[in-house]
Amino acid sequence: MTTPSLASSYSGEVFPDNEQGSDRLVEKVILAFATLYILLLYFKSVTLVLGGAEGAEYVNFIALIAAACLLATIIKRPSLIGRNAVAGLLAAAFLLVALSVVRGSQRADIWKEARGILGSWTTFIVFYGLGRRAYTTRAAMIALSVCAAANATIALWGAATGERLFNATVEDVGFGAFGYDPITGRSGGIVGENYMGMYTSPVVALGLAWLRNRNTMILGMAMTVLGVLGTAASLSRTSVLSVATTAFVVSITLSRRNRIQFGVGALLFFGAYQLFTQSFLSVQLDRLDERARLDATSRWTSDAFQDDMRFSIWESYATDLLLNSIVGGGPGYLEERLRQGDFLPHNSFADVSLKYGIPGLLVFTLPTLWIISKRSLLFSRMASDPMLCAAIGAGAASMVSMMFLSSPGARHLWIFCGLTIGVLARGEHAVLRRGGPKGNKLQSI
Repeated sequence: MTTPSLASSYSGEVFPDNEQGSDRLVEKVILAFATLYILLLYFKSVTLVLGGAEGAEYVNFIALIAAACLLATIIKRPSLIGRNAVAGLLAAAFLLVALSVVRGSQRADIWKEARGILGSWTTFIVFYGLGRRAYTTRAAMIALSVCAAANATIALWGAATGERLFNATVEDVGFGAFGYDPITGRSGGIVGENYMGMYTSPVVALGLAWLRNRNTMILGMAMTVLGVLGTAASLSRTSVLSVATTAFVVSITLSRRNRIQFGVGALLFFGAYQLFTQSFLSVQLDRLDERARLDATSRWTSDAFQDDMRFSIWESYATDLLLNSIVGGGPGYLEERLRQGDFLPHNSFADVSLKYGIPGLLVFTLPTLWIISKRSLLFSRMASDPMLCAAIGAGAASMVSMMFLSSPGARHLWIFCGLTIGVLARGEHAVLRRGGPKGNKLQSI
């Protein structure tokens, strides 16, 4: 058994054993707030159509802050990420905003930018806390997957019926959202076609991870098929690439026995996809006029990939990235470029660099860089932990989506980075509780 000295020296770093009974209720309340936050993250666009969008924003913000405050009462001395480190990161982020404002000539909404930074880091901290318990990690991933499945179902419903939820218009919700878009032929979930990959990847990642277990294999296959087909209905190259990345990342961590199951599942999935192509995509595109149909299908040719306008947009911002590499152009830099008739960079990491320079980009990507630095530990844990495997797979989809979208404030990357680092912290705690290499069986917290 673990020696008392070792247990006592480490008991403050993760939820202490002698406080598990009293902390359990607090953990469940935190999980409830986090679940509410996930629901509003996925479906807040509904309030744009039905009303109450401003109230939903406040509820979302309060749920996040409440979860963070409760988390602070049960994590006494966080491992891996100490209080001073978190405070330093927040201070560095706000300092970069301030320096960029001084550097830039634009009059930006400082509070809006600061709120985005605070929201991102708070999201990371809350889900880091959830990742440090096995059952809260599982519950968070299931909540994300249920919302992702609903998002995919709406996309498939739109493709099958040619309808939109609540008769929402393009002016209300944008292209390819709330179901079928009669202009482009795309059918997205609540979030829209270009975000389908990011928002639907959790159900694909968890479904693939559950293929390892016979008890969950059928459910996992159903989840995977639903998520992939829902993403395909969006006709978005970014979304399809994101989900393909999820499938690749999860599949490479499977054992040899799991790979046989994965191969059988892949064959079944291929058959389902062919049926889907005939049943949905052809019907989707047949609703378009000939010119729109030709445009939708030609986007998937090799020439279309080579001539993607994103390449020319990135080239147009190359000089600006060099000029703004130290401090950045300020929070209002991109808004000013939009007023001049330019496009957004279509790359979240370029967005951050243009606003806050390379130091800002380093702060923005620090959780991801930390995870990469622990890659050996990560791969060994992914092979045995389905929830970690799912979190990494979904996080990879978020990274890919953000490479082609100007959405640095998207919360999914922060959610999955938090869960991943939390799970790794849990593993570190479990190793210490063994009492060394010759200790008894590995204990979980």
